[in-house]
Amino acid sequence: MGLRDAVAGNNTSVPRDQAITLLVSSDFPNKEREFEALLENQAESSTIRYLAAISLGKINTPEAREILMRNTRTNDEKVLAGTMISLGHIGNEQSVPRCN
Repeated sequence: MGLRDAVAGNNTSVPRDQAITLLVSSDFPNKEREFEALLENQAESSTIRYLAAISLGKINTPEAREILMRNTRTNDEKVLAGTMISLGHIGNEQSVPRCN
């Protein structure tokens, strides 16, 4: 079992928050997909989904920005905060949704 398994919660030898941090700084390809799966999984805890949103902001690829933009309409305030913090961190006008 590897790092991606730990991020998904399938390997408990590494705490998930540490695994998420390690994945962000890794050179693994397509790591946005792991964070997308966590962020969009309603069964995950708010904390894990928040960490996934923050991680996508740190990755700051076009794919990560698209995933974050798609997830600005959540009722979970903690997850929304992580998503908006990440979009604000990215900092370009296209990444910050208009709040009407």
